[in-house]
Amino acid sequence: MTRTLGFVGGLMLLCSLAWSAPAISSSFVDVVVLDVPLGTPHAIQDAQGRGLVINNLSDEALVVHVDVMRPENDQLRGNAEPIPDTGWITVEPSDLFLPARGTASFSIRVRLPRGEPLENRFFQAMIWSRARPITRSGVTVSLGLKSRLRLKTAGKDDKTAQK
Repeated sequence: MTRTLGFVGGLMLLCSLAWSAPAISSSFVDVVVLDVPLGTPHAIQDAQGRGLVINNLSDEALVVHVDVMRPENDQLRGNAEPIPDTGWITVEPSDLFLPARGTASFSIRVRLPRGEPLENRFFQAMIWSRARPITRSGVTVSLGLKSRLRLKTAGKDDKTAQK
């Protein structure tokens, strides 16, 4: 009887945590950018001119932190290779306040160094967005989204992309 009550109590606690847990979403999931120029900054934007957009689906304010990471081998897609230097990609701001049911946008810029070894290459980076509640007592649940960013660099023949 005690085990059953403990199990039911634990299940109720998990359900209440899940019910009140923060939730975020983004359409920035698997982004492919072609003809990325070498040596000049390049903004990663959608059709509306926005970078990474995070939506807060919960009723509490969150703090979102975004990092650029090298992908693990099992995360690579489409013959991409891990980006050699995550410093080639910047996210601004790296931390942002996200009001309840609100939306926030992060600017993503890529600057690949000039050089023949980088021409006509296909790189991949992971964009990791983590959110946590601002105020909560007790155990805090943090959550995150990993997005795939794949970049096809411009080649010598692509004069417009190099300018």
